[in-house]
Amino acid sequence: MINSIVIVLSDRASKGIREDKSGEILVNILKNSGFDVKEKVVIPDEKRELENLFKKYVNNVNLIVTSGGTGITNRDITPDVTEKFIEKRLSGFEYAMVHYGLKHTPMAAISRAVAGINGNTFIINLPGNPKAIEENFIPLIPAIKHLFQKLKNQEEDCGEQIKRL
Repeated sequence: MINSIVIVLSDRASKGIREDKSGEILVNILKNSGFDVKEKVVIPDEKRELENLFKKYVNNVNLIVTSGGTGITNRDITPDVTEKFIEKRLSGFEYAMVHYGLKHTPMAAISRAVAGINGNTFIINLPGNPKAIEENFIPLIPAIKHLFQKLKNQEEDCGEQIKRL
């Protein structure tokens, strides 16, 4: 089973000013897709807090999914911090998220979301908007599962792995 954590970056949700809907949606999507969700954490858009969580979880869980902080404001730090913890960037996931997002809004073009791996941990940034999470993340679930098959059995043919999805 693929174990995962969800990190929500939101100044307002971390202070209890706003309900965290995006994190709950992500937890439900992951559980319904067969992932084991170890924890959901809501933090403010603070560089040091995200860095500490990455230090704690990289190579201790398979999947780290972040929500929020992928835009262009000064408080949007998620991609910048994520890049420091990625060894291999997987830009195909980034392109796919923009592609799916553009089907619903032209604003998807300003996303700076990042995806990549560090050892056996896949990190992916998602938007903070609950609707955008569903539109961008659900279509990627088969590719994420295949990514973990490939990490686990690197010598096996992709075609054989995909048949088991």
